[in-house]
Amino acid sequence: MKVVRSSLCPLRYHQPPHSAATPMPIKFACEHCGQRLNVSSKQAGLRAKCPKCKGKIKVPEADASDEQTEKVDEHEASGQETGQSEVENPYAEFVVYDDDVEWHYESDDDDYAPRLSTATDLDRVAVPRRILYAQGILLAVVAIVSFGLGMLVTGGRATKEVVNAAPVPCVLSGAVVYATGGGRTLPDDGSVVIVLPTEQRPAPTGKAPVEGLRPGDPLPREDSDNLRIIQSIGGAYARADNEGRYQVTLPDAGRYFVLIVSKNKYRAANEELDKADIAQLGRYVQPPTELLGESRYKWQEVTVRTNESIDFTF
Repeated sequence: MKVVRSSLCPLRYHQPPHSAATPMPIKFACEHCGQRLNVSSKQAGLRAKCPKCKGKIKVPEADASDEQTEKVDEHEASGQETGQSEVENPYAEFVVYDDDVEWHYESDDDDYAPRLSTATDLDRVAVPRRILYAQGILLAVVAIVSFGLGMLVTGGRATKEVVNAAPVPCVLSGAVVYATGGGRTLPDDGSVVIVLPTEQRPAPTGKAPVEGLRPGDPLPREDSDNLRIIQSIGGAYARADNEGRYQVTLPDAGRYFVLIVSKNKYRAANEELDKADIAQLGRYVQPPTELLGESRYKWQEVTVRTNESIDFTF
């Protein structure tokens, strides 16, 4: 399709003296919408599209258009009488033809000029819909396969972790002895063994009282408050038997503080308590210094993974 633009000045047909060699413009109205149209007489008989309604029209012959020309002139005259400008109607500016014909303009207003092509956004790429569908299906297949492989690789490990997440009761046992003169050791029967979890503590107002927990106290009852508090946080309490052996059952593996308070060995008169030990022990029992009294003690942190045996010597 060929486009012929007018010059900066509006195109007007000036009628020279009539002669056979001078082509005259053909003025006619669209048979569908009545839009007035103007085209060169060279296009007589050709098919075209009305620029307003897009209907198929045929350019009439010059002789056949005389009657239509008079009607169009009358319409133009009535439009000028009412003050209507030609520029107000953009569809009066051009005619689009199916074949290789001209487009005629009567104004230089670019807003109403036909476009030869649509502007293309170079930042975008046109992709057929079937390609998009194929890519979506491929991504879904890859995701499903990846998920299946991940389950195969990590399934056993995840199951093992779930099993390990369940509490595993452990038994901590051993012997408590003390040294005598001559390099001999004797069982420290009646010594106190308290095991406390490092990550669990009672409430500040719910610490275990020391009465009944000291080596010289009678054994506390199973339903006593101090034992209940120690057991509620995952701890355990025991005393060494006549052979100095002890055994406690812990609800789960983990890290624990182990306190051993001797019944038969005492601290020297100038031996002071370790302030850090007192501070840590004070998070579980109250008051911690009364639990230790004058006895020698051991306070240490241990990791219990399964049944463990730990011996202590004073």
